[in-house]
Amino acid sequence: MFAIYKRELKSYMTSMFGYVFMAVNLLFAGIYFNNINIQGGSPYFGYTLSYISFLFMFTIPLVTMRMIADEKKQKTDQLLLTSPVTITRIVLGKYLAVVTVFAIPVLLYCVYPLIMGRFGSIPYKMTYSSILAYFLIGCAFIAIGMFISSLTDSVVIAAFISLVVFFFMYMEQTLASFIPKTAISSVIGYTIVIIAIVAIIYYMTSNAYIAGIVGIIAETALLIIYMLKPVKLEGSISYLLNAFDITSGFANFLNGIFDIKALIYYISIIVICFTLTVQMLQKRRWS
Repeated sequence: MFAIYKRELKSYMTSMFGYVFMAVNLLFAGIYFNNINIQGGSPYFGYTLSYISFLFMFTIPLVTMRMIADEKKQKTDQLLLTSPVTITRIVLGKYLAVVTVFAIPVLLYCVYPLIMGRFGSIPYKMTYSSILAYFLIGCAFIAIGMFISSLTDSVVIAAFISLVVFFFMYMEQTLASFIPKTAISSVIGYTIVIIAIVAIIYYMTSNAYIAGIVGIIAETALLIIYMLKPVKLEGSISYLLNAFDITSGFANFLNGIFDIKALIYYISIIVICFTLTVQMLQKRRWS
């Protein structure tokens, strides 16, 4: 695993991708830090992190799009898949390499509150808990981008899909406010989710029978609930979007609330996407 980690980290550090990623993050962090904390006099560095978090939509696809898709395109994944290293170690090495690239600017962010502390009183606990939450959100997005990269052999498609998914995750609360709270709108929303799940199952297993059975059972259960107790579906899709909103937990940290549920949510995303990526490569190894 360590050999894969070193190879991946070296590839980012000897190409423009890693340096562009770090430079863009540090550039915008410096701009907002100067405007909000230095010029504006705000003691809350978390506000700066909140403003620059939108960069995840654009910078993380830049470094995750080639994690696995490029290996498949260049056919170098065959060397990895036929090596004695387990798939889990391969994926872990790749993931940790990108997390390391992301961790470099985050570690530099930790210096900013110390600079602010020279000029006034700083809520250090709130500040560094916000940095922790920011780091875990970034790690979660990296895991999602890695999984998306495992679904295709085109880095462009991987980057585009990641951008769309990240944009949707940032807009969850806004979308939830526009969705009608009627039972039928919830049925339509859940049906779209079921179709997406069925498509992923089919893509991962290449078994139309299993994917079809899962889809039929889920859609049948949904229709039964709609016919028997439609009131249970009213507004439920909006509630679901708000419940899984990735930005609300971060907002709690900015307000001085150490949100354990948010941390567990971010770690869960990492574990789930990591597991799905391993499963995708396992399928490719044995196909």
